[in-house]
Amino acid sequence: MNKNRLIIAGAIAVSFIFGLAVGDTTATNRANKAVDASVAIKVANVQAKTETATTTPEVAKENNEVSIKVGEEHTSGSWNIKILDAQETTTVKSGNSSDNITTKEKFIVLKLQMKNITEAPVQYAPTEFMLGDMNSKSRYNSNLDALQEMNSNEIIYKSNGEFIGVYDDISPNMPKQTYIVFEVPKSFNIKDGILINENSGADPVGFYIK
Repeated sequence: MNKNRLIIAGAIAVSFIFGLAVGDTTATNRANKAVDASVAIKVANVQAKTETATTTPEVAKENNEVSIKVGEEHTSGSWNIKILDAQETTTVKSGNSSDNITTKEKFIVLKLQMKNITEAPVQYAPTEFMLGDMNSKSRYNSNLDALQEMNSNEIIYKSNGEFIGVYDDISPNMPKQTYIVFEVPKSFNIKDGILINENSGADPVGFYIK
């Protein structure tokens, strides 16, 4: 992964985190401008790489759409994180069907692999994650009830030792899988989604989910 593309992902991630932390209109405008600036950098990088005067900004943007791809592992604070899958649904299924969770909007369900790269057991918290919409600049917190049901289904009902839930200790260098779930409007386009992770005081990192 080249340095410029990681910088772009970081710029997008920082803008979403900053916009959430400061709720006034001026701050939100600054956050939106940061996202627009990152897209401009992306276009400029593609134009420089192709070295052709006929490349338009629209074509350049299309040719360099992904920063951290699905299936690519990348470091974020205490973790190496990889997005394994991203799906849309209106129902989160529990091991007990009576505990299924439904929505009139939709859920974005992300299956992650997380590896603790520190020297001691570490837990992850749902507040480490946010889902950003690159089109509307909206930001969404994870849905704790939904992600707990999905992870419990794997851990308890399926006895899947590869899965962990929130606040479970993860030993160093032991890759584990987990679900992160977000409730979003029906209009949310999964291709515009970016998963933001920020932990351990490190800079936030953005992962494209499709």
